[in-house]
Amino acid sequence: MGTVKREHELQQQQQQQQQQQQQQQQKQQPQMASKKPEQEQSVAAAFAAAVEEALQQEAPLAAKWSRVPLGLDDEGRLGLLVLQDGREFAGMVAYPESLTDPSYSGQILTLTYPLVGNYGVPSLETDALGLPLHLEGTRVHVSGLLAADYIPAALSHWRAKNSLSNWLQEQQVPALWGIDTRSLTKHLREVGTMLGKVVVLSEEEEQQLEQQQQSAAAAAAVAALQSRLESHPSVRRILSRCSCQDQLLLLLQQRAQRAAKLQAWAAALQAAAGRLPLDDPNSRNLVAEVSRKEPQVFVSPVNPSCHQVKVLAIDCGMKTNIYRQFLYSNFPDCNVVLKAVPWDYDISNDSFDGLFISNGPGDPTKCEATIKTIAKALKQEQPIFGICLGNQLLALAAGAKTYKMKFGNRGEASAAAAVAAAAAVAAAAVAAVAAAAVAAVATAAVAAAAVAAAAESADACAVASG
Repeated sequence: MGTVKREHELQQQQQQQQQQQQQQQQKQQPQMASKKPEQEQSVAAAFAAAVEEALQQEAPLAAKWSRVPLGLDDEGRLGLLVLQDGREFAGMVAYPESLTDPSYSGQILTLTYPLVGNYGVPSLETDALGLPLHLEGTRVHVSGLLAADYIPAALSHWRAKNSLSNWLQEQQVPALWGIDTRSLTKHLREVGTMLGKVVVLSEEEEQQLEQQQQSAAAAAAVAALQSRLESHPSVRRILSRCSCQDQLLLLLQQRAQRAAKLQAWAAALQAAAGRLPLDDPNSRNLVAEVSRKEPQVFVSPVNPSCHQVKVLAIDCGMKTNIYRQFLYSNFPDCNVVLKAVPWDYDISNDSFDGLFISNGPGDPTKCEATIKTIAKALKQEQPIFGICLGNQLLALAAGAKTYKMKFGNRGEASAAAAVAAAAAVAAAAVAAVAAAAVAAVATAAVAAAAVAAAAESADACAVASG
């Protein structure tokens, strides 16, 4: 009985050990199964990086444009920005106030904000005076638009009535997204403003290119590129150590097909760019293109019972916000009657209390008629005010000379200082120090610091002005 009992206990122990082993195996199996996909993902990522490294050598243009989608579809088409010095930026052919500002006429506008398009475009409705409510002009004036990224998804602004891409298509203005706007801005900061062109293939050329991609020659080009990529040391090393070669080779084939397609598109776009000459907008009188064609009188509705002040505005590309400031500002003692006239309008027969010369695009020396008009007005007693291009025209009429800067001062952060005023401030500070010299040592030290600060400020102003 003792022997039988012991055998029975041994059997129970063996069964328990087997059950424990089975439980441990069951616990280990999911862990090993979860590690396998992770390892495969890691290998796939390393393989993709190796392929991109190989592409940098074998197909650099394809590697450069790797994030750009291809093909004729609603999302856009592949395009190329080519600068005057030959620098190229690839992107997709796909904002309201800047796009409609007449001062940007003839220019390619670059938006450095990373995401563009999510708030769409407001309505084109006008107010009681016929002025656009939300825009700076009645149409898009830029010659092209560049953006880092475009969001064609659902619009997220309560005023949005249209998408940016639809609006630009209606206005027949090309735009590129996918541009490295930071690199472009840095490049222009170093070399200065220059001419550029947005190059896009015609639909017929794109269809021909798509057909060529189906030819035997295109298939041979893909096979040759795939073979070169496969023989790259980094790619070959991963393939030799991996058990999932079939999957990686399929990824390699797909990447080679896309790279070959990108190479073909790049060659076609570069050929098209060579056939397309650069257009210098400053060779034209851009002011004549954007200025109004007929005079128009606007009466401010703010204080109609007050004294009427007549302002004559020479429209050289006058943005809507200037009209708003004249016509909707609350002047307590007067009400503005604004007469806007074309750039070459003869004002000799008009009576006015003040002359305003507006903003506008292009080279001010092209506006000879406007300069002569202002020169005559300078001999009269009425005050004259010019803004932007109008300020340059006023300077030319007074006998000054203008020249094109390496890059213009745009936005609010533009240095401006009166050297004479700065010198006067410094002189006053010096006098104050001389008077304070008879005071205590501490007072003299403070005064000396004031002199140093004033002198430094004067030097800085002189440099900024120069």
